[in-house]
Amino acid sequence: MLLKEIPTFNVFTRLWESLTTRCDPEAPAPGIPASRRCHGCVQVPGNTQQETVVYICGGYNGTELFRDVWRLELKNLQWTQMVTCSLPRPVSFHSVAVTPAGCMYSFGGVTNAQSTTRTADVNCAWICIPKLTEICWEAILYYNPKLHLLSKDLLLNRGLPVEFVNRIA
Repeated sequence: MLLKEIPTFNVFTRLWESLTTRCDPEAPAPGIPASRRCHGCVQVPGNTQQETVVYICGGYNGTELFRDVWRLELKNLQWTQMVTCSLPRPVSFHSVAVTPAGCMYSFGGVTNAQSTTRTADVNCAWICIPKLTEICWEAILYYNPKLHLLSKDLLLNRGLPVEFVNRIA
């Protein structure tokens, strides 16, 4: 079964329903994620307070491992394939989380369909265009790998914004 129909629990009626999703017109046919299990899934707020989106990535269909990333807008059940965002390699049985800034992290999983050997890999990808402050912070961390060893007061005295210092201190 493709993800055209999604089983959903209605909390008001206390019954399971099947909701029909909308295809991504820009994605290759059929425009929805291939059927899969053991995929990563995370729900995050959308662009407005009324919006909520779900991201699924990776997974396994019994023969093939996936590395793709898809977005489902819950408001209108619209699928969008994230063509500029994919996992570095196919994986299933992994965990996924998204930071408030929009960076998706995946951890662990199985990367070989014929083996149950697990990996401890951590990967990240931006699911939106990051703010310039986030890009700068990533550069500061990259070029200063021992920054976390400095005191909070020293970092603040050097002009680093408190919201970023609080992330590592």
